[in-house]
Amino acid sequence: MKIFIIADLDYRGHWVSWLLSRAEDYDLVCMPGDLLDMFREEPRMVQAMKVSRWIRELGKITRVLLRQP
Repeated sequence: MKIFIIADLDYRGHWVSWLLSRAEDYDLVCMPGDLLDMFREEPRMVQAMKVSRWIRELGKITRVLLRQP
């Protein structure tokens, strides 16, 4: 089983784009935390909605494990 662990994503869209392009190479993507960027002016709710979309897209490609705070 190939597992990809990515932490401190910090709402970086270009990192997510790269991850989506490589996700099929892994059986599981583990995201233990820090998905949002608390220092951006963009509201956290807006960030959370976008991150949720990214995770759903990722889930269509491979299994995803998130850490619940």
